[in-house]
Amino acid sequence: MERRAEDEKQADADSARFCHQLVSDFPIERVFQKIYTSAKFVEVQQECMKNLYVSIVGCKVVDENVLEYTIEDRVWVRDPNTRKDVPTRRKREYEVKYNSNSYEAWCVCKLMESSGIICRHIIAVFEKNDVEEVHDMFILRRWPRSSETLKMGMSIIVWNARGVCRPSFISNFHRLFTMHNPALILITESRCSHLNFEDVFARIARQELDSKVDESVGLMSGVVLMWNKCMVKVDATTADEGAGPGGKLRLLADIKANTEEAGSSRSN
Repeated sequence: MERRAEDEKQADADSARFCHQLVSDFPIERVFQKIYTSAKFVEVQQECMKNLYVSIVGCKVVDENVLEYTIEDRVWVRDPNTRKDVPTRRKREYEVKYNSNSYEAWCVCKLMESSGIICRHIIAVFEKNDVEEVHDMFILRRWPRSSETLKMGMSIIVWNARGVCRPSFISNFHRLFTMHNPALILITESRCSHLNFEDVFARIARQELDSKVDESVGLMSGVVLMWNKCMVKVDATTADEGAGPGGKLRLLADIKANTEEAGSSRSN
């Protein structure tokens, strides 16, 4: 954890000293140049450069304000010697859905969901539609420089999970965490005991997270509070007063921003 925090501080320091030159005239690249750390911006630039091999080969209307584009791209492989992605002569197609009203977009390549980076296929669609603004869904709070992170505030997930022991819970959790990088996750209807959640928490395998559990009664209720220790400090406890139907929540927490990492003083 300390190593990761130190790496992030170093990334912010590098971003303050250096400004990578643009590799394209895409407005999207310029946006990420201003808000992302140096290391993460390089990954965005790689997608911009790969856009050279991308072409739009089809488009159809699927709903009001929603278009589905067919994108042709090369198949990329990792060169074992240079450890860089290189294009092959093979090609494949990807589907991108684009909302012309909200500027949201989704690609079947799932690069955004898996790595937190806007993909070249969506960049191509944005270029086609002259989009110069980036929707919040493409700006993860995990990667902006520290000063920008403070301006953006905190992300909080409140999730009625209907059971954290379900097989789909872990994959859904990782998808939401990658997309939003929340400071707090409040899970209701956890339907688990302390012992059961210990197993679930181990499989989540996020070292930056801590948790507090209010056990469920049988197969009903239950609350889990998780928080990112780098972002917030939480003093959580459980209380029996008011428990049962119609009673108050028994999980009590005092939550403050971790200003040691943020570099400023504020509390929530």
